[in-house]
Amino acid sequence: MLVTKPDKNVSREWRKDSKRLKDTNSLHFLRSSLNVQEETKVSSYDFNESINEDFSRDSFGKLNFIAPIDGSKIASLNDFICGSQLAILSRLHHNLANVSSLDRDNPLFKDLFGVLHSYRDLLFFNRSLENASSIRLSYCLHILNHVMKTRARVLLNSERCLTLTRPSVLILLPQKSAALQVISTLIQLMEGDNVDLEVAHKKRFFNEYGIDEDVKPISEKRPADFRALFNGNNDDHFRMGIKVLPRKIKLYNKISLCDIIVCSPLALHALIGTESDSHNEKEFLSSLQIVCMDQAEMFLMQNPEHLFSIFRQLNLLPKQFPEVDFTKLFEYVLDKQAKYFRQTLLFSSVQCAEFVALFNRSCRNYSGRFTSVVHHSSDQLHLVNVTMPHAFHRVSCHNIAAHPQCLFDFFVETIFPQLQANSIKQTLVFIPSYYDFVKVRNFLRRQDASFHDISEYTSHGHSVKFRQSFANEKVNLLLISERYHFFNRFQIKGIRRIIFFQLPTFPHFYSELCNMIGSTITNSEESQDVDCSVTVILTKFDMYRLSPVLSTSRCSQIINSKQSLNVFLSGE
Repeated sequence: MLVTKPDKNVSREWRKDSKRLKDTNSLHFLRSSLNVQEETKVSSYDFNESINEDFSRDSFGKLNFIAPIDGSKIASLNDFICGSQLAILSRLHHNLANVSSLDRDNPLFKDLFGVLHSYRDLLFFNRSLENASSIRLSYCLHILNHVMKTRARVLLNSERCLTLTRPSVLILLPQKSAALQVISTLIQLMEGDNVDLEVAHKKRFFNEYGIDEDVKPISEKRPADFRALFNGNNDDHFRMGIKVLPRKIKLYNKISLCDIIVCSPLALHALIGTESDSHNEKEFLSSLQIVCMDQAEMFLMQNPEHLFSIFRQLNLLPKQFPEVDFTKLFEYVLDKQAKYFRQTLLFSSVQCAEFVALFNRSCRNYSGRFTSVVHHSSDQLHLVNVTMPHAFHRVSCHNIAAHPQCLFDFFVETIFPQLQANSIKQTLVFIPSYYDFVKVRNFLRRQDASFHDISEYTSHGHSVKFRQSFANEKVNLLLISERYHFFNRFQIKGIRRIIFFQLPTFPHFYSELCNMIGSTITNSEESQDVDCSVTVILTKFDMYRLSPVLSTSRCSQIINSKQSLNVFLSGE
């Protein structure tokens, strides 16, 4: 059970300094603006002058903590993580009994809530199917605790204009099924034995966000992670404003007047537009204090540019100010420093450069940041059942901007001539990026090559036809995009060779695709004559993708090796 100090008297908490010192909500937000020196350090995150420590817990592994400025005003990190300094409202503390004991008694829930309660940013890459519900409970509890304390402080002190707008929390989720789980958890935490909670539009919510009874469940033959992701409402265009009152939760509240916004990146981007769309409504993003992203790996399979565009528009001063008393605003709001006080949380099952870059560029919490330190002791090769060579070609690349072009040049100058010279049959080319997919497809068309290509934009009928044609050896070359595989996970028959134009975003796709070669060998009448192999193109900038495929130690060896070609054998 979570060890906390429930607050029995909310008003007393905000009136006594002794209570404030034990509440990170007060310590984090009730301070003056950053001085010039502090703002410079936060805006640049000078790692040479920062606090840099590692913290480990059995529940979530190792976290690296980085603080750009002196954190002495905040109680020790170990105190927060151990739970001795946590201050949860008594109502929420009591309502934890409504939640499954498997989640509330999970050490991950207790330890992770301690990290969230410190109001530092968190980049968490250890999300999985097994710990997903405990993670969800921890950030839902933190968000409700924050919202209720914020509203209590405003009402008790008659300071109704501490921020420019009311929305203080933004939760970004990939699809309605995820939103259903999150909002249901929020309702659970608000309901109690002594509270008759009213949930406005509850029936409408479950009808719109639940799964249609007429929809057939996904076949058990599909992978477990695929069923978990898509056995629900897969609509990725939704927005929900939630207003939290003492005895009522208002769903479908107007976005600008709610406390919590739950939405998909697609829907929010459609509402606010790009930075140049000045006519669009976006003032409600100016006062956000917590931004939480769960199942963030799915954003990469949608349109990640929507996410990046949203972050460029967070915590900006509106061009037209609402009717507020400027004397009661947080000082840092008018000083354009609100982005330095925002806590950003990201939970993903995949470690990727895109999320690291997003945090480095757009998340500058003055209190610091926790980042998962992921060490892969095992690899995907041992999951491949086929005995065959795996050739990893490291391509020279000195600039991250030139990375896609370097991969393409190697494919054109080295890989494609080999395909032509050796007449290698039944080759699958796997391409993660759709832009690279189009580039390779156009190149093959100019070369009059015989091939089929299947992407997320290919119709179901054409994809079936192309896969059958490839399996029957009517065409020897098949291009597929990672998004197509992610959203379908079909078994592709007839594969003898795989070329990874770039390693997949999801590391388990590597062994999954390689094992499709095994079905080809099993079904072949001339199995002994089947020549199978795997070719991978990579650069030094692919460490996050390479590490889970070959393990962290092997990844380091390949990246630092003097040899550009490294070959491994699977199925031994």
